[in-house]
Amino acid sequence: MLSVIIVTYNSADVIGECLRSVYSAGPYSNVEVIVVDNASTDGTVENIAKSFPEIQVIANRENIGFARAVNQGVSMAAGDCVFLLNPDTQVGERCLSILREVMDRYPATAIAAPRIQNVNGSGQPSVWNFPSVGSLLIEMIVPHVVASSMLDRTPKGTDRRVDVESASGAALMIRKSVFDQLGGFDERFFMYYEDIDFCLRCKQAGFTISFVPGALVRHYQGKSSWRDPISFFQRFYSSKIMYARKHFTPGEAGRAVSLIIAGLWWKNLFYSTFGALFFRPHLRKLGESYLEARKLLLLHH
Repeated sequence: MLSVIIVTYNSADVIGECLRSVYSAGPYSNVEVIVVDNASTDGTVENIAKSFPEIQVIANRENIGFARAVNQGVSMAAGDCVFLLNPDTQVGERCLSILREVMDRYPATAIAAPRIQNVNGSGQPSVWNFPSVGSLLIEMIVPHVVASSMLDRTPKGTDRRVDVESASGAALMIRKSVFDQLGGFDERFFMYYEDIDFCLRCKQAGFTISFVPGALVRHYQGKSSWRDPISFFQRFYSSKIMYARKHFTPGEAGRAVSLIIAGLWWKNLFYSTFGALFFRPHLRKLGESYLEARKLLLLHH
């Protein structure tokens, strides 16, 4: 059996299409779907209960974070593999069976990751090398779109399975025995970087991570995150700091924290200045969000 685990938070506008795509992906009949809802207030739970009464829904009374919610869902799973899926995604035809075939054929593979596309059909970066002080420097001083392209390691021009370092948690098939062996996601990561941390621990335990280009998932990417950019940046960069302190040497971690704090100031200056010069109020607001997130990080780190 395969268990599909979806964590929702105010996902009423996208969860229906996501679930329909799971059931229509075929040909895969032995599948269960578990939704863990983090205290949505937009009717997500009610919509699922009405349209998909067969789905098991765990309705949390508070937002416990993505990592903890995933662990909660996996603990209820009956499958020997779990497929972690964001609610703002749509699963392509035969995606589940293609990924499952890889898991069955390669016992050393702990994670199988599909190719991820934007809704317009363009490729979405979903494979990266593990973070380093060098990659962090690029992220913090270069505009996001450029940095994302520079650091993207998603294999292109191949239809064959490729072993990679880490892959996006937006859609991951994971062997449940390995998930349990490694203690699941680290719940200290409230949101973001729990996937990369888990990939690193898989590698350290001697397992492989496979990118499978024949399996396709379309992803709207961060639709809910940008509703509150200050909170998004604060959580995103807090998780970067936590990852650095967990996996870097003390000296590297110290440099990483300094880079993040200085980089947020630089991003504020860059976007605020650019927005003012070219009359782009949304860029000025973006710069202000970076600055407010920096203030919050300084309070907690």
